[in-house]
Formats: sequence, structure tokens, C-alpha cells
Amino acid sequence: MTIQEMIAQFQAERDALAQGAMTQLQDSYRRVYLGLKREQDALLAQIVARRTAGQEVSAAWLRRQQNYKRLLRETEDQIQRYAAVIEDAVGRGQYAQAMLAQAQAEQLVQAALGGFPPEFQAQIMGTFNRMPKEAIEAMVAALQADSPLVTQTLASFGKDAAKGVGDALLKNILAGRHPYATAREMVKAWGVSLTRAMTISRTEHLRAHRMATLAGYRNNEHIVRGWIWYASLEPNTCLGCMAMHGTRHPLTETLDDHPNGGCAMIPITPSWEELGFTDMPETRLDIPTGESWFGKLTETAQRGYMGDTLYEGWKAGSFDFSQLAKETHNLAWGRTITQAAIKDVMGA
Repeated sequence: MTIQEMIAQFQAERDALAQGAMTQLQDSYRRVYLGLKREQDALLAQIVARRTAGQEVSAAWLRRQQNYKRLLRETEDQIQRYAAVIEDAVGRGQYAQAMLAQAQAEQLVQAALGGFPPEFQAQIMGTFNRMPKEAIEAMVAALQADSPLVTQTLASFGKDAAKGVGDALLKNILAGRHPYATAREMVKAWGVSLTRAMTISRTEHLRAHRMATLAGYRNNEHIVRGWIWYASLEPNTCLGCMAMHGTRHPLTETLDDHPNGGCAMIPITPSWEELGFTDMPETRLDIPTGESWFGKLTETAQRGYMGDTLYEGWKAGSFDFSQLAKETHNLAWGRTITQAAIKDVMGA
């Protein structure tokens, strides 16, 4: 098995673990929504009755109704309670991801030493330092404390949901849309909360996995000298991750992927020369850069990834491929590497 195949297998194991938490969030959310739907249906029935009687439904009238106030109040309360479910699922999932990442990191280091004779590999891996359970627990606790998840993202979860539902209701009712159509728009507004929950869960799971992997590498600096950014290079891979693929980084740097990003870190192990063997051919793993991989695609495929404007600019030499990766900072996710916008690389 190549190290690329090994990473694909490890990513599948990591994603399966994250999926378990997301299934829990979906089931819990379904129960919350069914309770809120009763409030929604009561308000919409009141609106239908008023319209049937030939009476006007205005924004001022709607805001005075107890059914409207109760719907928004219950939405904020129930979705905020749901935020606690998210926090719990993420916390337990992060620990499981960290334990998985530690085992996988050791296997990746051993695979990276694949060019060495078996007895030499065994000698090196015999010095591999495994993090004790207590250290992993402390790392996860620090990771959670450092995350903006609770203070920024979940703190206003219920209030944001209530505003979204209220805005959808007012917009559609005042536009004269049928209550059934309005109900669909409100369901979409509630769905934003579930989408955010899924994004938060997956992103925090992946972040814990990456940080535990890096901790495993840092705990073995005598074997691991750095790491290589590895993107899967699939049809849904963003150009930012593609530009980072194959880049080499010291252990002092972190892989700060964008939300839902699933990139991995391949360990950089010592060369024969660094081990004192100056007459041995190099056997360390060589990962081609994302730019070189992209350059071998057909023009149709390249345009599919970039779109015509970016593609024409890239072919004209208006920007370097590396500029497609952009560092961003925000309160919800902290520092992340994302795909640069057209204006970022080509100007207005």
C-alpha cells in the first residue's frame, strides 16, 4: 500500500467517525424541528383564517400576535438548547478523533520510512514516543478552550435562528405568498441551523484530528522534521488546497484548513544524509506539488476548476498558482486557508 492509499484509508476512517456525530445531530435536530413546527402551523392557520375573512395581514399586526411572539421565543430557546447538544457531540468526537489520529500518525511515520531497510526502520520506530492518554485529554481540552466555537458560534445560535425564521415569515407574508409557500421558506431558515451544526461538527472533528496528528509528529522531532500538505485532489477540491498540496512546512506551523476541509499532513522523515549515510540514494517520499498536478490536466478540466476568468488570467501569467491559497481570519473559525477570490489575484 502506498502512503497515498494509506492516507485515503485513514481519511475514510476519520470521516466515518465524524459521520457518527453528525447522524446524532440530525436525529436530535429532527425532534427540535417537529416541536417548533407545531408553533409554525398554529401561526400560519391564524394567518389563513384572517385572510379568508378578508382582513389585512400587515407586519404591525403580525408582530402583535402571541403566536408570532411564541414562535420566535420557542425557536430561540429550543435552538439554543440544541447548541448544547452540538457542543457535547463535538467534545466527545474530538477526543475520539485525537486517539485515532495518534495511531494513524505513527503508521504514517513508519510508511514514510519505507525506503529504509526493515531492520533500520525497526530501529528508528523503536524510539517512537507515544502520547499517554492523559496528554491527549489535556490537548483536547486546550483545543476546546482555544476554539471560538462556544464564545462566537454557539453563543448566538438560537438568536440567529429566530431572526432567520422571523425574517422569512415577514418577507413572504408581506409579499402575499401563500402560507404553504411561506412554510417552506421557514423550513429553509430552520435548516440553516442544521447546516451550521453539521459544518461545526465536521470542522471541529477534523481540526482535532489534524492537531493530534501534529502533536504526534512534534513529540517525535528526532524522527519527524516537518510535514507536507496533502490534499486529495478530487473534483471537489478547492483551488486553495490544491495550491497548498505538496508544500513543505516545519513542525512549528499548523495546517489551518477551511471549514469542512479534509486535508492531511504527511510526515517528513530524515534523509540518508541526515542520518550520516552520504553515499546512499535518496528514498524519502516525494509529493508533486498541486501546481504540477494541475498543469497535467486537460484544458477542459483546468477551466472546470478555475472558471474561464481565472483560467485566462493564469494562462496569461497574471498571477502565480500559489496565490490561489489565501489566509483569512474570522471570529467563527480563526485562521484558515481558503481559495482566493478572483479580485484577490487579478484585482478589480
